[in-house]
Amino acid sequence: MKQNDLDLNQLRAFLEVADRKSFRRAAEELCISAPALSRRVELLEERLGARLLARTSRSVRLTEVGASYRDRARAALDDLDAATFFVRRTAAGSSGRVTVSCIPSVASGVIPKALLAAEEGLPGVRVRVIDDSAAIAIAKVRDGEADFGVAFLPEPVAETVFDPVVEDPFILVVAKSHRLATHRSVRLASLGDETWIALGRNSGNRHLVNRALADHGIYLPYTHEAAHIASLLALVEAGIGIALLPRLAARSNANTRVIKLSDFSLARTIGIVSSPARRLSPHAEVFRNRVEASLRNAWVSDRAASRRGDR
Repeated sequence: MKQNDLDLNQLRAFLEVADRKSFRRAAEELCISAPALSRRVELLEERLGARLLARTSRSVRLTEVGASYRDRARAALDDLDAATFFVRRTAAGSSGRVTVSCIPSVASGVIPKALLAAEEGLPGVRVRVIDDSAAIAIAKVRDGEADFGVAFLPEPVAETVFDPVVEDPFILVVAKSHRLATHRSVRLASLGDETWIALGRNSGNRHLVNRALADHGIYLPYTHEAAHIASLLALVEAGIGIALLPRLAARSNANTRVIKLSDFSLARTIGIVSSPARRLSPHAEVFRNRVEASLRNAWVSDRAASRRGDR
């Protein structure tokens, strides 16, 4: 007996009889005649080489082999039905997966809001978020591991397209207990005696800051380093030191304050990274639009907070 000789109609006929313990009721449920139903079950038993049902004039019961086969056949048909449902939804454009690579500051603030906004337009779609440094986020798009990315562009990257969306300025971040916490703005050049915390040397943000400091002729004596912005913020909140961070990454909370710099200007351009060699699927295009809108909204909110003097 070959596995592919099995007939799905025969399997369904057997399962219906097994559930209802009646050929008549099973035939009514399947909208076929009782003789036709009986013939389907007989053909299945012939192909399997085993008796699945014990029949009498008054009752139908499963044999020991039949009971075991019923459970396995039902699981197989359930899997097949699920696979068929998934394929149909995918063909209709209502299922699938979107992968977006992005910098951590976007993953924590922008992406969740984009997901909420996209729920109605992306029923059944799974979104995978890869959050890492700008260089890795861009590489994921270039190498085809992500549908699109959200990052800033420290240097031009071949085989990618960068569409700028917002300018994200760098600001000073201090603990709420720090002596500068009540200031609206300060001069960076006057803070050389402070304890400074920097991002790791491989960070794209660190490279941007170092170049800008050199252009402004300002030297900051870094005392501590952190590989990720979340770790750096934890050090700032604990009162270990102060830091220069992009505004989107350093939003005010109960434990920190953000302060403008009167003598230092630096911003990173955040945008959408895509591959010119690949066209986005319809649901990836929907999610890209939601991410871009969420990014713009975050920028507007931060500007409004800055004008109000929120810290």
